[in-house]
Amino acid sequence: MSKKVFIIGQYINVDVFAPRMGSFPIGRCDGIICKLTIPKEVGHIDYGCTVLATVAVIEPKYMRVVVCEVIKSSASNALETSIKLDDLRILNTRPERKVKAVRNFPFLSKLELIKR
Repeated sequence: MSKKVFIIGQYINVDVFAPRMGSFPIGRCDGIICKLTIPKEVGHIDYGCTVLATVAVIEPKYMRVVVCEVIKSSASNALETSIKLDDLRILNTRPERKVKAVRNFPFLSKLELIKR
């Protein structure tokens, strides 16, 4: 698996998550933690949404990004995730067992006729 290379000024899609401590949102892009700088034009950002951001500073363990706009809201992300999970559940269910029909008529089978 190749490591993705980021350049300062590059536009990336960042998924916004709730932090373990505190209340300021953090982001992730391809497994790399992104510290968000939110300008006043963008306003409030919900946890679980996807934003378009510009890479500002690249550190060894994280990146600092400036949020440009919100691409997907948290509600649409949650809906899309639930639909995909339902599709996976349907694929992983076992098919129902077929019940073999019981013969309850007086005719003889082919083998029984041969034995006579």
